[in-house]
Amino acid sequence: MFLDMGFNTTDPYRHRAFGLAVPTAFGLSLSGKLEEADLQSRTLTISRGMAILLVVSYLAFILFQLRTHQGIYDAIFVEDEYRDENRPVALRMRRLTATEVAVALVISIGLIILISFILDDQISYLVLERHVSEAFVGLFLVPIVEKTAEHLGTISEANNNQMSIALSHVLGGTIQTALLSGPLIVLVGWGIDKPMGLDFNLFDMVVLMLAVLAVGNFLRDQTSTYLQGVLSIILYVAIGVAALYYPNLGRG
Repeated sequence: MFLDMGFNTTDPYRHRAFGLAVPTAFGLSLSGKLEEADLQSRTLTISRGMAILLVVSYLAFILFQLRTHQGIYDAIFVEDEYRDENRPVALRMRRLTATEVAVALVISIGLIILISFILDDQISYLVLERHVSEAFVGLFLVPIVEKTAEHLGTISEANNNQMSIALSHVLGGTIQTALLSGPLIVLVGWGIDKPMGLDFNLFDMVVLMLAVLAVGNFLRDQTSTYLQGVLSIILYVAIGVAALYYPNLGRG
C-alpha cells in the first residue's frame, strides 16, 4: 500500500480540497461587508490565482509520480499485480499494438465527446424542466454516469485485493479533475473574458470537506473491510439525499 511506503495517497486529495475552499471562504467571510460587484471582482481574482496554483500543484504531482519518485509507484503496482488471481490468464492474452491503442483512444474520445453533449442537454432538461436540484445533478448523478466504467474497474480491482491500484484510479481521477480540469476552465474563461470562478456555495464546500475527511480516515489504518465500504456508500447516499432536496437558489 502507498501508506506502507511512506506516501499518503490522500495528501494531494486533501490539499486540493483546501485549495478549492479558499475562494469560497473568502467570498462567504466578506458577504454583506462589501458591495456585491466589488466582492465578486475580488473573489474572481482570487479564483484565477488559485487556479494557477492548482495547475502548478498538478504538474508537481505528475512530476513526482512519473519522474522523481516513480519507483515508489512501480514497486506498489507490481506487488498488486502479483496479487491478482487472474494474472496467469491476463499474461496469456494478446497485447494491443500501438496502432490499435491509438485507434481505440480516438474512438473512445469521440464517443466521450458525443455522450458529453447528450448529457449536457439532459442536465438542462432535468434542472429547468423537471426542476431537479442542481446540487443533486452535480454531486450525485453526473459523477455516477461519468465514472461508471472507472467504478466497475475499481470494484474488480478491489475484489482481487489490488487496493493500491484501485485507490490510484479513484483518487487519481479526482485529483485530475480538481487540480487540472476545474482550474483550466477558470483559466480558459479568463482568456475569453468569461467570469468563471471557484467560489462554490457553502453546501457544496462543506460536503466536499466532509467527504475528504471521511476518505482520509478510512485509509489511515491501511486496511480494507466490507464495513468501510458499506459506510462509504451510506455517506454517499446521504449526500445524494441532501443534494436532492437542496433548492436551486443559484449562487451563494
